Amino acid sequence: MSPLLSVEGLAKRFKIYPSPWARAREWATGGRTRQHTDFWALRDVSFAVPRGECFGVIGPNGSGKTTLLKILSGVLEPSEGCYRIDAPAPSVYSLLELGTGFHPDLTGRENVDQSAHLLGRTSTSLTPEAVDRIEEFADIGEFFDRPIRFYSSGMLVRLGFALFAFLEPDLLIVDEALSVGDVFFQQKCATRIEAMRKSGTTFLFVSHDMEAIRRLCRDAMVLSKGEPVFLGPAEEAVNRYHGLLFGRDPHRPAPHLQRRAADPKQGMEADQVGRGNVLRPGGPRHGSRGIEVAGARITDLHGRDTLAVPVGGILNFDLLVEGRETVPSPSAGILIFDRFANLVFGSGTGRHGHRLPGMGPGDSMVVRLSLCMNLQPGRYTFTLGVSELGHVHDWHENLGPFEVYHTGESPMRFDGIAELPLECRHAEPRRAAVALDVTLESL
Repeated sequence: MSPLLSVEGLAKRFKIYPSPWARAREWATGGRTRQHTDFWALRDVSFAVPRGECFGVIGPNGSGKTTLLKILSGVLEPSEGCYRIDAPAPSVYSLLELGTGFHPDLTGRENVDQSAHLLGRTSTSLTPEAVDRIEEFADIGEFFDRPIRFYSSGMLVRLGFALFAFLEPDLLIVDEALSVGDVFFQQKCATRIEAMRKSGTTFLFVSHDMEAIRRLCRDAMVLSKGEPVFLGPAEEAVNRYHGLLFGRDPHRPAPHLQRRAADPKQGMEADQVGRGNVLRPGGPRHGSRGIEVAGARITDLHGRDTLAVPVGGILNFDLLVEGRETVPSPSAGILIFDRFANLVFGSGTGRHGHRLPGMGPGDSMVVRLSLCMNLQPGRYTFTLGVSELGHVHDWHENLGPFEVYHTGESPMRFDGIAELPLECRHAEPRRAAVALDVTLESL
């Protein structure tokens, strides 16, 4: 099968003038007096993307990623090379800036209809069912029928992504699409992208989120200073990208580890958990309610309420558990999900051999789950709950999100989702024997 997108020797040159007068002088002399210097934003870029694949483009800031997308979107003309998109123009969309072209005095529904027409879609192709799916996906409630000048920035990007996601294009060119909205909307975006890819949509995907590149893309290209330095499997491309970033300063100091608080039970009082409660009223919840999680609080090692922690830092999850019935062997646990709704970690007191005392009606206690967040930087949602021997009593889902961030004081010690315990050893090397060449003349 022929590729849907083919790029051959693509290059883009910009002319840099020291002043407007220099530009005018060169123009007046018909180019005989050269006043500019050439800046090549792209050079010798070639790749092909099969139909139904997601191809990643990654690289440091200033490597030419946005220039490449603008050329393929028709915003810029290439200086050299060519590209071919084997799809009709109305089926090729670019998601460079969400919300571009929306009219502030029109409602979300009216902007969806108008934007579809501007993109070449007829009124018959954007059916009422499609508009209903866009409204449901955007999930902005009654604001869908209000002028978008009343929208928050988050509502605007939700509407923009929902529009493009349900027009079912042959090729969708996206720039940091999964960085919009909150983590719950990002999970919906990732699921929708995967569904579109399986239905035949081809993606050209640019992102600084390496986990998104790993999960969504089979192949990727690494750009550096406008030139491709690697083209191949996405996993290896991510490793090459990290090498570009961390190869600049290999002597950066190691990060300092957090010190534990003097009292490990500090803050484990019911009233304190209630004041810092992070449970969502009316949020997703299920279980028989023999015992309940009445409140939950997240703190750092200094007892401060927080939803952010550096890589390798510790978060305390305090659960206020209250009894409604007699439960002899309760257990408390936590599940952590990444932005793609993948389960990153799940465990609890029972699995760790920590036996909790039995509870009866009216009893209460605070259970602390302390986790070292050796995770990739990003935002994560979590589920907290109590159970007994596999029977669910009370689980609160889709809580958070909390953020794990990289301080930048040193390169990341691992790739992937999480850091596993690693012990490094080596044996003493066996030295090669030194041959002595002794002659009579040398004695």
